[in-house]
Amino acid sequence: MDYDENFLTVEVFSNQLFAPNLPRIHYRLVGLNENWQDNGVSNRIRFTNLSYGNYVLEVKAINSFNVTSNVLRIRFTIARPFWLAWWFYCILAILLAFIIWMYIRWREKAMRLKQEMLERKIAERTAEVVAKANEIVLKKAIIED
Repeated sequence: MDYDENFLTVEVFSNQLFAPNLPRIHYRLVGLNENWQDNGVSNRIRFTNLSYGNYVLEVKAINSFNVTSNVLRIRFTIARPFWLAWWFYCILAILLAFIIWMYIRWREKAMRLKQEMLERKIAERTAEVVAKANEIVLKKAIIED
């Protein structure tokens, strides 16, 4: 059964047609509870919210003459949810590594663009300073003449 199919109802029936009283049903779910549970004369056994794992439902009936039936064993498994599977953790790790790698690449690109912008500003300012220095030299030459 899938992980979300964790509600189980079992109905058991006796083959005793002519008994003064209905048989008492006893059950236990190995893997959840090791003790026998008395279900009274109800033939319906319900389990809700079972977690994933392997289970064995054991059922026996005790008739009005205090004779116990053979134990009926029903084996079933509730599958582990996919988010608890090893492959899901691997996918998450790969996805996380990819996201971190993409973030680093984005930061490197942003820093490279910022560095190029700063280098352009430095080149512009240097050109302005050189132009001013040339202008000063030119004015000095004019003044000296």
